[in-house]
Amino acid sequence: MGISKEVWVRIIVFLLAWLNALLSKWGYSLPYIGEEFIAIVLAAVVSVWTGWKDNDITKKAIDKKARLKEIDVKENG
Repeated sequence: MGISKEVWVRIIVFLLAWLNALLSKWGYSLPYIGEEFIAIVLAAVVSVWTGWKDNDITKKAIDKKARLKEIDVKENG
């Protein structure tokens, strides 16, 4: 099955945190990203995720919903 996306995200965030800590120790700093920019990016990501996750947008999801409805009709008459 492989490694899930969630695991990859946690690994990348973990490595970025260590990279930031090491760069700070050596006197380097990453460019400052303001709270407003972070809020806008977060709102955009959540908006796209919400629209995609809970709605049947892909062909696979639409087909799956139709098959589930067929099964339900057969079982419940």
